[in-house]
Amino acid sequence: MTTPEQFTGWFCVSARGRATQCKSEAGAKRLAVANDEFWPPDAPHRAVQLVEATAFCELLTAAQTTLTNNLHLADGDNCTLIDIKRAVEKITGKPA
Repeated sequence: MTTPEQFTGWFCVSARGRATQCKSEAGAKRLAVANDEFWPPDAPHRAVQLVEATAFCELLTAAQTTLTNNLHLADGDNCTLIDIKRAVEKITGKPA
């Protein structure tokens, strides 16, 4: 029997959908590079992080709210300016 916690974290995933669970982001990135070399028919390999859908939805909602609050439309212009650096800082709590 598996639990949801077993399927969160970092994985190396091939273009064909084969996934290998890794201990860290760095490990998944290293494995992706190595797998591209050793199994070119399955390339590209990507380091991906799986999270619970509810956690992703909460992050997406926070991102949408932050971007909406930082969206500035130039008067009489179709140009949209978004303060992405500030939005990223608000979402992650870390300087961009």
